[in-house]
Amino acid sequence: GDIYFYGGSSLFRVESQNGKLSRYAVDGEYGVRPVISLKSCVTVASGDGTASSPYTVSVDSACSSAEN
Repeated sequence: GDIYFYGGSSLFRVESQNGKLSRYAVDGEYGVRPVISLKSCVTVASGDGTASSPYTVSVDSACSSAEN
C-alpha cells in the first residue's frame, strides 16, 4: 500500500512476521533515542538539550590531546 506522512516524526521498520514496512511515531514503543558517550573530562558547559538551547560541551585541557 501507499505510505502517508502525518504530523510529527516517524520511523519505519520491517516487520519480522510478514516483511512489510510499518510506520511508528518516534516517541512510541519503537522510538529511536540517540545516545552518545563522552569521556569524563568532557562536561556540559551550557544548554538544556532543547532545540532553542542545545547542549554545548567543554573539553578539559588534559583531554584535548590528539590521543584522546
